[in-house]
Amino acid sequence: MRLAAVPLFFASDPQEAIERSGESAGTTHRAQTPVDACRYFGGLIVGAVNGVDKEALLSPSYCPIPNYWNEHSLHPALKAVANGSFKIKRPLQIRGTGYVTTAKELIAFEPSDKAYKELARIRVADSATHAYPVVSGHRLFVKDQDAVTLWIVQ
Repeated sequence: MRLAAVPLFFASDPQEAIERSGESAGTTHRAQTPVDACRYFGGLIVGAVNGVDKEALLSPSYCPIPNYWNEHSLHPALKAVANGSFKIKRPLQIRGTGYVTTAKELIAFEPSDKAYKELARIRVADSATHAYPVVSGHRLFVKDQDAVTLWIVQ
């Protein structure tokens, strides 16, 4: 992942490091979950580089800036991790899946200059998708837990 360089560069300014870490996610992932994941991990890297011990780094909602997460809240999925959900789960309950979305359907809209009218909802996967479906001409590519599927739209 490209994140490490950002908090290392700004390690002397934790707030700048956290904010820039979040911004770095935006180049490829606009959703709040990956942005917050990068903000949180950037804060951990800043703490580690500045000599914070492991116990403190892994304490609930650690941040190198006191009360930062109270004022700049994390997405609920990240709050759970920051609060130590990984400490109480058994190894088989923790899944590293990359960025996963729970979307299992594609929603087609009719574009307009005023609003979007929903045309159809199409179920594209039986399990969580590992990326948003990609449309290329008349082709639709869907990556789920087990395979990449090609749909042809006519």
